Amino acid sequence: MTTNKKQPAYEVFAVREGTKGRKSHFIKVGTIWPTKTGNGFVQYLDALPVNGKLVLMPPKAKQEAGPETTVDDDGPYIDDEGNFTNPS
Repeated sequence: MTTNKKQPAYEVFAVREGTKGRKSHFIKVGTIWPTKTGNGFVQYLDALPVNGKLVLMPPKAKQEAGPETTVDDDGPYIDDEGNFTNPS
């Protein structure tokens, strides 16, 4: 198993089942980190589930910021210096 010291191996969730056809809610309640030797795991919990059921899932990759984009807008605006500009 490859370990990343900045990201847990798993995230721990308590699941509140939805009623009457509604979706279930996953509430993050902790993380699981590999030990220094890599032979085991350490679990940190911030809360315990009422129903006693925990779900472990690998962390999702953080989404990178999108590219800087500009909008072609010829309407009035306030520039960085606070000056009002109306190009029309």
